Amino acid sequence: MLKNTNECVHLSIRVLWKKNEVAEAEATTFSLFYNNALFLMLVVVGSFLIFKSVTPAYNYVFSTLGAAGIIALFSTSTQ
Repeated sequence: MLKNTNECVHLSIRVLWKKNEVAEAEATTFSLFYNNALFLMLVVVGSFLIFKSVTPAYNYVFSTLGAAGIIALFSTSTQ
């Protein structure tokens, strides 16, 4: 009986560990997708709406650095 209980506890610990591992991988994947989508949206908005009257080289630099700065700010903030 004790051996069975010990095996059950060990099995439930392994299942819980695997579940946490899968949840962590899914959270990382979602975070990457969200950050990439937000970066792309910010670059497009910055390029075509905010910096449309600026020369192309400065338009690229400002929109890319602005989007990267905003993403860095959002990704390092705590909830």
